[in-house]
Amino acid sequence: MIEMTEEVLMRYVNGKYIRESEYKPPKASRQYVDHTWTTTNNIPCGRLRLVVYSPHRDVSWSMSFQETVKRTLTQDIAKIVKSIEGSAEAVQKGIEEAEHRAELRRQESEAQQQRWRREDDQRQIAKSISDSREQLNQVIQAWAKAVSIEQFLKGVEERASNLSEAQRETVQDRLRLAREFIGVQDPFEFLLSWKSPGERYVPLAARKAGENL
Repeated sequence: MIEMTEEVLMRYVNGKYIRESEYKPPKASRQYVDHTWTTTNNIPCGRLRLVVYSPHRDVSWSMSFQETVKRTLTQDIAKIVKSIEGSAEAVQKGIEEAEHRAELRRQESEAQQQRWRREDDQRQIAKSISDSREQLNQVIQAWAKAVSIEQFLKGVEERASNLSEAQRETVQDRLRLAREFIGVQDPFEFLLSWKSPGERYVPLAARKAGENL
């Protein structure tokens, strides 16, 4: 329920606005003259307007009833109720259609989310395979390098057994320094550090299969 306004001709007199109909010009006088002007303003008119609308955000429906100078809203209660009841079926149909559209949007949104999840799943699977393959290549290279270094050091050590004692001690000292510099390189550690694609990322299909067990 809201209060109605109407456009009224107003006159500015002595610092305030009054209705033009209420203005009484001063009697003609040489000593006193009103400095006034008129304008139109929307002001409350004392009559009420009843607005009935659908609270459903996707249903655009409303009806309004307003008082007149000669008739109030209370005099039209029966008419108002009848009008609202007569629109109930149309409003209900509008709500059902809006809910159906909302359900279609929800289903489409859910389908889109599923498509995005599947696409992301495929990207993650491809990435896990690529990363796993790259790491395995690095493991193989590191393994080959570690084995090559160890074979080299053992080969030098074996050949040093044929040298004189002084030369053998010198070579063994150099081998010890070389091993200290290189550090311990266990080829098995490289393999144990490798992660398979399944260890990097579990595909959605595998997760769902595990949930169903």
